[in-house]
Amino acid sequence: MTCRILYFPRDRHVFKEEAYDVQDRLERLFGLNFPAGDRTITIDSASTDIINKVSPL
Repeated sequence: MTCRILYFPRDRHVFKEEAYDVQDRLERLFGLNFPAGDRTITIDSASTDIINKVSPL
């Protein structure tokens, strides 16, 4: 399963710090495991790139 989260910062001129902050918060929120119904989904890997000032987390 692939899950893509696109995050659009509030200010397109000052975006990196905000994007990295949101990335850190999402990683703490989900961790490597998260519950889905009666099962637990384990995340094998995660990656982040900032492309054209948009952060696909």
